[in-house]
Amino acid sequence: GLVVVVAVGAVALAVNASASRHLEDYVTEGMRGRAAALAPTLESYYAAQGSWSGIAQYLMPGPMMGRGMGAMRMHGNPLTSLGGIVLADADGHVLLDSTTNGDLDALSPRALEVAEPLTVGDEVVGYVMIGSGPQEALLEENLGRSILYAGLAAGAVAIALGFVLTRTVVQPLQVVAEGARRIGRGDLDHRVAVTARDEIGDLARQFNEMAAALERQEQSRQALTADVAHELRTPLAVIRAQVEALQDGVFEFSPESVAPIHDQVLLLGRLVDDLRTLALAEAGQLPLECAETDPAALAERVAAAFGPRARDVGVDLGVDAPADLPPLHADAQRLEQILGNLLANAIRHTPAGGRVHLRVADEGQRLAFRVEDSGSGIPPDELPRIFDRFYRADPARANANGSTGLGLSIAKKLVEAHGGEITVESVVGAGSTFTVRLPKA
Repeated sequence: GLVVVVAVGAVALAVNASASRHLEDYVTEGMRGRAAALAPTLESYYAAQGSWSGIAQYLMPGPMMGRGMGAMRMHGNPLTSLGGIVLADADGHVLLDSTTNGDLDALSPRALEVAEPLTVGDEVVGYVMIGSGPQEALLEENLGRSILYAGLAAGAVAIALGFVLTRTVVQPLQVVAEGARRIGRGDLDHRVAVTARDEIGDLARQFNEMAAALERQEQSRQALTADVAHELRTPLAVIRAQVEALQDGVFEFSPESVAPIHDQVLLLGRLVDDLRTLALAEAGQLPLECAETDPAALAERVAAAFGPRARDVGVDLGVDAPADLPPLHADAQRLEQILGNLLANAIRHTPAGGRVHLRVADEGQRLAFRVEDSGSGIPPDELPRIFDRFYRADPARANANGSTGLGLSIAKKLVEAHGGEITVESVVGAGSTFTVRLPKA
């Protein structure tokens, strides 16, 4: 508010100074014009008298006005409308001053520049100045008053606009700024109120979306920390128990007694590798070495790698991949990891005597990889969480078969990194189908 008042005051002063300067020029020109009109009469008087003696009686109005006054009336320019006459001799000494001040002794250099010189022959015999009349004075007074009123009105409007601006812009921005400070202090569930539908409202909505994203990331970080701690607890407990048993002499040191420790160390290594892969994928920093890839050959290769594992648990593993499938532009190693995670998950949840099938089909713009199993299936309420980190449909199996609980999460992130999608369909008691769709080369 103070800044606005000062700015308006400065503008009003500048306008007043400029207007006063122009008005002064206008009045000066008027004075020169009237003095020039009176000059011939005064020059004639001096030429006739040879001096300025008696000039006051010659010019002063009254019942016995002189010929000079009569001549001026004839020109329609009576003395009473002139605003006063100042007459000086050739040296600038004032001879007559009928202005309101009436106390001039000599004309200043500035006044001599404005005064009209009076000449007889080639000799300057005096100077005449005519002051501004009542009209000019009234004009100057009205102009100053108008500028004052305009400045006051502009100040009032500026203050009103400043108040409106504060309510509509400054205050909402202050609310957003306070929200940012609270977010910075860790209050991630804080949101700012959104009422406007303008740019400030858009800013507030974007701020709330940012805060929500930060809150989700923080919740995800906390969940990951808790999940990792939980997943590490079991293998570390097994290792600790086995080592203490060896130290206490419960078991003799042998390959058989060390084997559980070795298995848990391998599990911890896989867990660390999977966590690193998942972190890179979620950050969009997972390097992909994409090249033209034969999907049929890739499917056959992955199925062959998992054949022994399927036979060990009595599961029939089949593959259906036509040889004429179009190529993919993808990272073959990552695709093998995707299909390997899906096959490992299917074999793990399929009982002995069941079947797992890997199929590859052309769907026009995309290729589809389907991993079908005849396992126990996934309950409908569990499907939305199937790709979450460390999620297991059967918690009783946690770490029992060497799974880190990250396979499906990694598969999903790797598929998305290739610009594809992964979906799941399941019927409890009948099995599940995981489908990966990737764009063609």
